[in-house]
Amino acid sequence: PDSYHLTTSFCSKTESCVFFPKIPRAWIPNGLLVVPCLNEKNIKGSFDLEVYASEKIYLNALPETYSRSIAGEWVDNASGGNHLNPGTWKKNPKFSLKFHYPVHSEDAAHVRITLARVGTNWRSLSKRDTVGCMIGFYIFINHGGELRPYYESTFVPDAEISTDPSFMLPVLQHGETYTIMPTTFGEGKVGSFVISILSEYEFAITKDKSS
Repeated sequence: PDSYHLTTSFCSKTESCVFFPKIPRAWIPNGLLVVPCLNEKNIKGSFDLEVYASEKIYLNALPETYSRSIAGEWVDNASGGNHLNPGTWKKNPKFSLKFHYPVHSEDAAHVRITLARVGTNWRSLSKRDTVGCMIGFYIFINHGGELRPYYESTFVPDAEISTDPSFMLPVLQHGETYTIMPTTFGEGKVGSFVISILSEYEFAITKDKSS
């Protein structure tokens, strides 16, 4: 499945348990995200989280994070494909990403960026041209309007592509911002997409008006 989630019944005041007799590895390439919670908001308390498995596992607490998603669309005049189409590839939607770093911080930001195709038209388009409909994205450093390449994702035939769990973006110089440019592999592939970002620092992402 494209996504999977399970919610417990909240029927006990002291404990909650989930049992997976068998879960396909293909469903959890990056593991499971467990979110303990109460059935009422603004209630404080402590808890113990225990996990038992038939093989070795790692359980790590995630840092406090910020997340946002923004929708976009490849249209006729902004669907230039990847860099192998040098005459058109810059004609893709672009998004400005600016971090609000803690005061005096020089630490790079742990960031997870996900690009996902959305909409019913992609299934038929992909059947006709699987390679052309592959998706990926580029990250540039915007220095006074000049876009300097920083990162290029792989291109996949799947519904979404994400950065690696260890991916980081360093602190930029004053006045610089990051620019994210999602593309299909081939030019002229029209459809909708969503960019989702998860970061340990507060940030703003906006559509670049010039794209």
